Amino acid sequence: VKITLADRLFNNENFPIYGNVLAKQPWMRLSVSRVTAFAGCLLAAAALWYTLRNASTVTSTSNDLAGKIEESPIHLEQVNEQMVVTPVGAPSTKVPEKKKKENFLYLTMTENCLPNHLASSRAIADATACDCEVMVLSYKQPCNDASLQHVKYIFNSSTTWATGRNLLYELAMQKEKEFLYYIFMDDDIDLEMRTKDTTNPWRAFEKSLLLYEPAVAAPPQPERECISWCLSALYSYRKGLGCPLKANEITDFIPTVRYDGAYIALHRRAVSHVMPHLTQYDEISRWFAHRNVEMKSEIMFQGSTVGHTFVTAANGKHRPYRRVRPTGKDLLSILDIVESQLPKDMKNSSVLQGWRDRQYNQYSQSPTLCFPPLKPLSSTR
Repeated sequence: VKITLADRLFNNENFPIYGNVLAKQPWMRLSVSRVTAFAGCLLAAAALWYTLRNASTVTSTSNDLAGKIEESPIHLEQVNEQMVVTPVGAPSTKVPEKKKKENFLYLTMTENCLPNHLASSRAIADATACDCEVMVLSYKQPCNDASLQHVKYIFNSSTTWATGRNLLYELAMQKEKEFLYYIFMDDDIDLEMRTKDTTNPWRAFEKSLLLYEPAVAAPPQPERECISWCLSALYSYRKGLGCPLKANEITDFIPTVRYDGAYIALHRRAVSHVMPHLTQYDEISRWFAHRNVEMKSEIMFQGSTVGHTFVTAANGKHRPYRRVRPTGKDLLSILDIVESQLPKDMKNSSVLQGWRDRQYNQYSQSPTLCFPPLKPLSSTR
């Protein structure tokens, strides 16, 4: 079995998914055998230099040396998104500090302190129950509540929805700890079960993330609030494309193209590829800011950008803000920005071309919608 470098980095059959999309990136394209051969060349060059300098002390034959080189292990480091190969025993080009890892970091913005529905053990107030930390950006008044040790507050009164999200993202990337998922959510969001189930929907969604590890995941809107981002709409899109689901095929997550930015969970391997949000359209409408994240999610993680099948996310407040829907021309302008940020090997992506050809129809006509639902990982973390 040929193991690619991407497989070693991700070690997850769900991420990247179906065709190993990320393996097409230049810095993830080498196979282990090729990397080993490259390491062997480095060792061979070092051995030749050492032989010429100390000819009298070299006793190994060239064949023996070649055998040792072939079996020599390698270290792989990611440095500024370039894979660096260092032979064992050679000085490392970079020794990154090992970050402590936890499962979830919740990031949200609110006027002052966390609202009551979030500051409850049902949601994210119990650090043990959620296995999480929480970062809150207050934008009207600083919060002086220090009762929840795992909740950290910052204050900034001059942010928009997009710039606030991006500030939280930047601060999260600066933390010493690394989290499996970075969950961005609006403060009026509450999770619900689609059926009359007494299961805690917050814990159910977290459990699904750990079981499946998708790249990008979001709970759909409840049916009562459905516009285009709810489970019935996803099923309708699939049926229209001729790819209906059978009951026994449905799992916790189903591939999607569209999802609401009000609650999104980004895998630690995906977050830097899809963030940050656009800010140049803030004066026009908040609805522009999330489009680039949706586009990047499908282009880079096709089939592993998913909606949950039994947990929904409901907005409780619906604060007033400018609601201007981007035009098809606007979507193409955003797509130009997205394309400029993609790795070279992804600029010819059929998904990228699909956005150009279909624009808004990409949400309901993309072949991504016919991808099979994710399956649970074969092994736990």
